[in-house]
Amino acid sequence: MQLIINSRVVGYFSWQKIVERGFAIVLGEDHIPTGGIFTTSSDGRPHLEVFAFGLGTVYVNGIPVSKWDGPLVKNLFLFSVDRHTFTREEIFETFWPSLSKKEATNVWHVSKRKISEQLGYDLLTYSGGFYNLSDELVIHYDARQFDELCAAAESADRDDNISYYWQTIKLYRSEYLHLSEGISWIRERREQRRNGYGNALIQIGRMYESNQQFVLAIAYYLRALRELPLREDIHRKLIELYTQSDQTDKAVQQYQRLEALLRRRLNIAPAKETVALFQSIHSKQNSG
Repeated sequence: MQLIINSRVVGYFSWQKIVERGFAIVLGEDHIPTGGIFTTSSDGRPHLEVFAFGLGTVYVNGIPVSKWDGPLVKNLFLFSVDRHTFTREEIFETFWPSLSKKEATNVWHVSKRKISEQLGYDLLTYSGGFYNLSDELVIHYDARQFDELCAAAESADRDDNISYYWQTIKLYRSEYLHLSEGISWIRERREQRRNGYGNALIQIGRMYESNQQFVLAIAYYLRALRELPLREDIHRKLIELYTQSDQTDKAVQQYQRLEALLRRRLNIAPAKETVALFQSIHSKQNSG
C-alpha cells in the first residue's frame, strides 16, 4: 500500500521516523538542502525553515509560524535571517531612523523578545558588537541558498555553471517577499535577486541558442525580459532569433515593443545597433 500526504502545513513528527528509515519518501523536490528537517540533525537542534520567495512563510520543526504579533516583528525576523550578521545601528537606521537611540533600543528589545516567543527559540546571539543567528538552530533559508547558487554560477567554469543556473531558476518560485511594499531593504534585496534570476534565465537561453534550439532559447529570453524588461541586448537577441526562425513579423513586433518601452520608461530611442538590425530586417521584409 502507498499513502500520499499532500500538504505543507501538516506536522511531520508522526511520520518523520518512517522517512528516516527509508519506508517513505518526500516527493516534489529534486533537491532538498543538506540537513533538512527530513534528515534530522544528529545533535537534536530545532529546524527553522524560511521561504522568502513568495509571502515569506516560516516553519519551526515543520510547524508553520502564523502569528507574529504585528508586521514589525515579522519584518525584523526576516531582516535578521537575511542579513545573518548585523549591528544594532544597522537595525536602527533601517527601521527607526527618526527615533532617539533610547527609544529605538526599547522597541528593538521588545521586538526581539517577541520573535523568540513566536519561534519558541532564541533567534539571535550578541557578541563583539554584532548580532548573529544562533547556532542553536539549523536554519534553511531559500534566499540565501539562491544567493550562494548565483555566486557559484559566476565563479564556476563555463561547462559547470549551467547546473547552478538550473537550481537558481527552480528556487525562484515568486519574487522576493512580493507583498511587502514600501520597505526599502526588501525592495533592494528583491531587485538584486530579480537580477540574479533574470541572469540565470539568460544564461539558459544562451545555452539553448548555442545548441541551435531556437524555440527554447526564445522561451527563456522572453521569461528573462519579464524580469528585466530594459535589457536591450536581449530584445535584440530575440529579434535575431525570430528572423533566423522565419518569424519576421514577430521580430518587427519585438522591436516595436522595445521602442515603445524605452520611450515610456526612459524617454530614449533604441541604440544604433538595434535600429540598424531592425532596418536590415525591415528592408528584407519589404523586398520580399
